[in-house]
Amino acid sequence: MPGPVLLLRLTVAFMFCALPFTTRAASDPAIEIRAALAGEGLAGATWSLVENGNIRTGAAGSKQAQARTPLRADDRMHVGSVTKTLVALGLLRLASQGRIDLDAPVAAVLPGVRFDNRWERTDPVRVRHLLDHSAGLPDVHLHHIFSAGLTPDMALRPLFDEPAMLRVRTRPGAHFSYSNMGYTLAGAIIEAVTGERYEHWLDGNLLVPLGMADSSFAFVSQTGVHADPRLAWGHQDDLTPQAAMAIAVRPAGQFTTTAYDMGLLARFLMSDGRIGGTPFVREDLLHAMGRPVGTDAARAGLRAGYALGLSRRDRDSHVGLCHAGDIVGFHAMLCLYPEAAKSFFIAINTEGEAVDYGRFDRILTGALTLPPTPPLPAHAAPADADDWIGRYQLLESRFDLTRYADLLLGGAILRRDGNAFILDPIQGKTLRLTPAGGHLLRADGRVAASHALIRTADGAQLIGDGLRSYRRIDPIGFHARWASLILGLFGLFHLAGRAAVRTWRGGGLHAATGLAGPALLVIAGLLFPLQSFARLGDVTPASLVLMLASIAIPMTSGWQVMIALRERKGLWRIDLLAGLLVLQLCAVLAIHGLIPLLLWR
Repeated sequence: MPGPVLLLRLTVAFMFCALPFTTRAASDPAIEIRAALAGEGLAGATWSLVENGNIRTGAAGSKQAQARTPLRADDRMHVGSVTKTLVALGLLRLASQGRIDLDAPVAAVLPGVRFDNRWERTDPVRVRHLLDHSAGLPDVHLHHIFSAGLTPDMALRPLFDEPAMLRVRTRPGAHFSYSNMGYTLAGAIIEAVTGERYEHWLDGNLLVPLGMADSSFAFVSQTGVHADPRLAWGHQDDLTPQAAMAIAVRPAGQFTTTAYDMGLLARFLMSDGRIGGTPFVREDLLHAMGRPVGTDAARAGLRAGYALGLSRRDRDSHVGLCHAGDIVGFHAMLCLYPEAAKSFFIAINTEGEAVDYGRFDRILTGALTLPPTPPLPAHAAPADADDWIGRYQLLESRFDLTRYADLLLGGAILRRDGNAFILDPIQGKTLRLTPAGGHLLRADGRVAASHALIRTADGAQLIGDGLRSYRRIDPIGFHARWASLILGLFGLFHLAGRAAVRTWRGGGLHAATGLAGPALLVIAGLLFPLQSFARLGDVTPASLVLMLASIAIPMTSGWQVMIALRERKGLWRIDLLAGLLVLQLCAVLAIHGLIPLLLWR
């Protein structure tokens, strides 16, 4: 039996032998990512970590969930909107070569493109605005993403013949407004300058010099003529495998890559812009990525926001330059921490609405052992703090189709709580905002200023976080919209109920007419689950019935108003009022482009 001294020596020796293995395990995120994949119900993930120039990669989970094929670190993944970072970098390469001026008006580079821009004389849409998402353009329509008629070889130019896509809603350069169409225009600019398809030019003149041999802007799928056996399958949230789909706005989200290649990209983005000692992208342009200038929020002193393909992200005591990406079946995130010379990338081959993707970001930032940043200290509230209290509305909707819903649900109330502000949105988490000097505010859980109180040149009051802006509004208009909706729905239910009773009592076709609109809505609701989501932007039985319902409701309501006025018996006054309430709501919906409701437009 060994003595106490020998036991002590053996214990110390074991501890020193185990120490290196313990350290490696603590910095290896594989175990935690496997647990997170299982906990979130996801298929698989590949990732890379960059530290001081060294790239480590890993993978976990399944390449195809039903076949349980293991995912490997060198398998290729779709990355969705992370594509925008590379398209922006391609334009920065052209700018570094003197072939494009980022401040040139887009109309000068693409002469056939005509913006509907009421600020054209003083503030044209410039190339930089496209890369900063500050051109004021709307985002895409359903048929640009979900349509059976889309092919990988479609030209970009016809997209700009749709007038709605070139309607400038806010002064160019003033506000962030995410737009996939803006980056599609950026792809068209690359084609105009180089004389090549943007995919071919970027593959040969950006990816090859960066050494990204396993990446491509060309369309790649799991099946058919574009099949690549190394491409992982995408998955819906029930883990049903989903093949890649062609999209019309390819420069905004079509790119396949590997974890290692994204490590190479991250390493370059944190460099001085040279490749092998030769300048490739001007250092000042490279370092301007993720650092917004020119917007109202930036002029107010807010550093948070989006610029040249990257956004400034403040999470978990770390501030990085990041870009997320989502496309059917996939989610991705790229984050850089240039001051620490570290970065991470992760691609997950499952897309789900309720997934906590931030869980994976936290695992990878933990694996990088980034030093925490102390939060900005609290300051006294600005002298005019009470002037900002009130109701706010989203400055502009991202999608034309959701504009009316955003007017109802996209608002927030700003109130005081002692020295702090409380921003309470109708949808989303309530934020406590601590004054951070001047008119800057810091949300709880953030280390830097996250919001700014902004007064525009025309005297409007905004509160913005660099990625969205709320405008202070008169609450009367807000409450009037809600009253219009509630009363209109009350009228619709009343008329439908009255029509059902009359039909039941033998009122015949005359009485059943009032049921046409609600019945068509029910039929549309039953038809949509029977069609593929990939056809949401097409003319289908479901979308046709929905269109007919949107037309039938005002028509039958008007008919019931006429009946009430003609018969003037029983509950005719209530019927008349109900019909008028429905018609006023229909008028509001028509103003917002929802009657007739054409999903394929």
